[in-house]
Amino acid sequence: MTFKLKIFAGLLALAVVLVATGCGDDSATGTTAGADASGETAATTDTADQGATATEGEGEAGGEPLTKAQFIKQANAICAKTKQRQSTAFGAYVQQNKGSFSGDRKSQEKLVLAVAIPPFQQQVEELAALSAPKSDEAEVDEIISSFEEALQASEENPGTLLRGRGEFAEAEKLAAAYGMKACSRTF
Repeated sequence: MTFKLKIFAGLLALAVVLVATGCGDDSATGTTAGADASGETAATTDTADQGATATEGEGEAGGEPLTKAQFIKQANAICAKTKQRQSTAFGAYVQQNKGSFSGDRKSQEKLVLAVAIPPFQQQVEELAALSAPKSDEAEVDEIISSFEEALQASEENPGTLLRGRGEFAEAEKLAAAYGMKACSRTF
């Protein structure tokens, strides 16, 4: 198999992963993500035992702290949206760059920066805006800080994401341990 063919196969696998993780039901969390008519994603969580859905202002930074169940529910919904946004961005990128993608490392890194990073930046901002449970503030801060560090490192060297989980492995591990299952599979 030629190098270009290997690169194309790898990118095709990335596309399949993005589409597969961005659509449907995440049975571990009961989170479903989908796009509405405007193309904006919406996520709902149908796990009844995770607490009430936040109302306007509830759970936002500076507001009333969420319970752990509420925080996890909202965090999983945010992360499910990210996966859908990445999938949508990939489709748009492919349409915009038909025939111009050479498959070289620079093109692959450009793809990562265009498709994976912006939705993840939004995810980190949305997670940071949630008001963590009072008793778990340090743990949640560590998770968000770990994601922020991984994001910065990946922006500086997007090639690390071409070789696997890259800088996100530790942040994903922390998120999974806390119960944020949808946030434990960033890419």
